[in-house]
Amino acid sequence: MRKFFLNGSISPLSSQSNSRSPSPVLQILPTHRFQPRQIHKRPTIKWALVLVALIAFYTLGRVVSSTQRPAKRDMDDNSFLLGEDIPSVRFYDLSQSTGSSRGWERNERVLICVPLRDASPVLPLFFSHMRNLTYPHHLIDLAFLVSDSTDPTLQTLLHHLSILQQSSLRFNQALVFEKDFGQGVGQAFSDRHGFEAQGPRRKVMARARNWLLTNALTAEYSWVYWRDADVETAPATILEVHC
Repeated sequence: MRKFFLNGSISPLSSQSNSRSPSPVLQILPTHRFQPRQIHKRPTIKWALVLVALIAFYTLGRVVSSTQRPAKRDMDDNSFLLGEDIPSVRFYDLSQSTGSSRGWERNERVLICVPLRDASPVLPLFFSHMRNLTYPHHLIDLAFLVSDSTDPTLQTLLHHLSILQQSSLRFNQALVFEKDFGQGVGQAFSDRHGFEAQGPRRKVMARARNWLLTNALTAEYSWVYWRDADVETAPATILEVHC
């Protein structure tokens, strides 16, 4: 059995050993020999599988939820869904809906419909009148129909709208439609007011106005105001007077 001295003295088995008692010794048996430390592997595989399973469940849930058509959020327009089972059907209860002479106090909304044809020269005057309206502008929507025009009515209209809607006098919203109806009567005074032209001209005008009203009118409006773009004088309080 080997013996090693901790103090560095010579082993008694050596030829140079003396009678002096050796220092305390540390006995190292074969069973006490250095053994490499056992490194336990962390359960990385188990946690990796758990992570993969969570990702799979999350992805599956997203796919299932995207395929189900969600019910529409109720809108701020006095309507409500006709049951959760039929989210595509909306019901408007207008049985108690009535206009009043002081609509601005009840937040009654107004739709102004304006048909336009070769109206580029009169649009500056028209927008001047619109800015002067005393009815709250945030309760007013504008709807324009540009049809059968040969001048830059549409470009002029969009120019004035872009200026107005970026100002402090902006309206709630403006809708612009462009659709031709085949109006063949000229814009001259004699053409428009001649007896022979009245039938064909007014027939096309009626079609255009009906189309504009059908596409712009919704249940949220209390009033509809038709306005010709070439009106030269009109009171700024015209909406209050007629409400």
